Amino acid sequence: LYFYFHPVLPMGISFAFWGLFLFFYFLDAHITVCNSDLMRYEKNIVFPLLYERFGHVISIVMQCGLEILVMMMLVFFFTVKIGFSDASVTAFAFGLSHLSGYFSNKKIIDSLKHR
Repeated sequence: LYFYFHPVLPMGISFAFWGLFLFFYFLDAHITVCNSDLMRYEKNIVFPLLYERFGHVISIVMQCGLEILVMMMLVFFFTVKIGFSDASVTAFAFGLSHLSGYFSNKKIIDSLKHR
């Protein structure tokens, strides 16, 4: 709906959306890396390959860069230019998916502890 109505968000909200994306991304990456046995449950097929090849620090940075690139490409599917406001909305959506991934990982860790 955002891209249909295309409102311009205030700069503060746009920065907040990017901040939430980064926070949720690193929260999800942290729990995954700290519990490397979770890699077999990882829904992202790229991250375990990067992790195996480059280690945790470089793979986290590379994956974040790839996701930002995908976000920018998604904006082009809906608009003809990349606006900071537009990109922040996709960043927020990606951030929410990472928050969901964090809680999913937390649930898996809890269920493995209770075995």
